[in-house]
Amino acid sequence: MSQTTATPVVTPAAAGACRLPDARARLQNLLLRRLTLPFEWGLRDCAMLAFDAALVQTGRDPAPDLRGAYGTALQAQRLLRDLG
Repeated sequence: MSQTTATPVVTPAAAGACRLPDARARLQNLLLRRLTLPFEWGLRDCAMLAFDAALVQTGRDPAPDLRGAYGTALQAQRLLRDLG
């Protein structure tokens, strides 16, 4: 008889990403602010929006080393390639 190993499920709380009590309001404020700002690679792009959303809702930055690490689409592509 073979033994099956279950894959652990990592919940946000287990990963240390507990939402702040006012997370919804923080996210709404972020989205409203972002509507008024121009797109900028490495600071205000689609990836940074996702990271900013996590940051404002949890108080933890999931990508501190990526902020400002690229300034063009080509640099972003190379960074993604290098990260695997």
